[in-house]
Amino acid sequence: MRSPAAAFLLVFAVGAGLRVAAALQTDTVEKLRDSGRADYFAFSLSLKEVGVLGWSGTPSAFRGPAYPSFLACVESFEPETRPASPLIEAGLGSLEIPLAGWLAWELAGPWAAVAAAALTALHPALSWPVPACRVEPLYGLLVLLAAVCLLAWVRKPSWRRAAAAGFLISVGLLCRSGLVLFPVFLAAGLALRGVAGVPWKRSLWIIVGASYLFLLPWAVRNSHRFGRFIPLEDHAADRNFIAAVDGVVMNLPGPSPDGGPEIPFDELGSRRWGAVKKIAGHPLPYLASCLRRLARIVSWHGGLLFLACLGFLRRRSDPAAFVLGFLAAYYILMHSLLSLEARYIEPVLPVLAILGGAGASDWLSQSGHGGNASTPAAPPAWGQRLAMAAALAVALPLYILVVSFLARERI
Repeated sequence: MRSPAAAFLLVFAVGAGLRVAAALQTDTVEKLRDSGRADYFAFSLSLKEVGVLGWSGTPSAFRGPAYPSFLACVESFEPETRPASPLIEAGLGSLEIPLAGWLAWELAGPWAAVAAAALTALHPALSWPVPACRVEPLYGLLVLLAAVCLLAWVRKPSWRRAAAAGFLISVGLLCRSGLVLFPVFLAAGLALRGVAGVPWKRSLWIIVGASYLFLLPWAVRNSHRFGRFIPLEDHAADRNFIAAVDGVVMNLPGPSPDGGPEIPFDELGSRRWGAVKKIAGHPLPYLASCLRRLARIVSWHGGLLFLACLGFLRRRSDPAAFVLGFLAAYYILMHSLLSLEARYIEPVLPVLAILGGAGASDWLSQSGHGGNASTPAAPPAWGQRLAMAAALAVALPLYILVVSFLARERI
């Protein structure tokens, strides 16, 4: 197939078709509930029927509000009806295919775009997801949309693009808290690296500030409810951290990641500090378990990581490649600190696919089967504006939905 456009359309059709076919496997809300996370389903049902985010009318901040708000908005929760969320998530997941392709085109040309789109469309974890109450599909799209805005900003810094990037990161934090330190680390990384010719310093701090500013409604709700400052999920990662310090690599079956009884909620804070003291006294066992988790991630996604590293190293002087590589490395390293499940890594796979598409294009070019990766054809200027518009079109309604649910929450 000689035309990148024709190849991309074929890849997109296959990827979208796989996602829709996977979504159709879940034909009742009861099946959606039983194949997913009980806490997300319970929080969504409570928000829909009682007007309180939590467990059956009892308020909680254990899970972020974005995904329960989404489910409460689109689902009827009638056990025998077909759920709406799997098909909606299939559509949102299909949006990742052209977005990943577009960002790869900016990095390395149209055939890199086809390769990135194919890696996103056909990766088993993304193309055939388990339709269930899992936050990863929505969160993964938000991570990719944040990358869209970050790359637009780093190529042409402005306060508007910086604010958009920070806003997308903030909405992602209302799903999962994994990127909580990313804006600060990115600022430090850019300061240490330096980006010649890019006036990023004028607007970088807008990204940092906006990443946390839009958490304010959630923090205010939690302060009012619980009398504490809770800007993210409350203790959501503590069980994984405690298990990781005890040497657990993969979450074990059972109510707790270590396979034992669930740690009482009011003990999580003290147990967390106990784990920190254990690391301070004997850091090597924890470091060894982190390395085992990194090795497990590599065993799952070794081919994609290889291509992503290839694409990154070829373009490491490009600020856009640096930001993508920094985001992917941060995400993977942060999750190596906690006990793992395979689904935890799914949200960063489209970001790796962008760099992997560039790496695949380089590999094919060097073997004589592709175009010249060093002189990629420039994408049309309207594409970046369209990608940013898509990012805001997804994130802004979701944020408004979250704020409206929080504002109307029954006291």
